[in-house]
Amino acid sequence: MTPMSTPATNSAIPAAQPVIVSPLVLADRLLGLAQDADQAGLRRPAADLVRLAFAMYDEVPQQRCFTCAWDAYPSA
Repeated sequence: MTPMSTPATNSAIPAAQPVIVSPLVLADRLLGLAQDADQAGLRRPAADLVRLAFAMYDEVPQQRCFTCAWDAYPSA
C-alpha cells in the first residue's frame, strides 16, 4: 500500500499582489459606466459618475446642470 497523497495547501498558492490602476484608466471606466447609465435612462447616476471622474483630477464643474458635464463627451 502506498500512502495517500495530500492535497496542496494554501501555502503553495502565491499571495495576490495588489493591482495598480492608472487614474486615466479608472476615469475612462467611470465615463464608460456613466455612458451606459445614461443610455439606460439613469441620468442622475450618470451625472454622479461623470462628477466622480472629474473629481479625480480636481476639475469638478461648477454650478452646472446634471447633463451639462455629460454633454461635453461625444457618444460612441
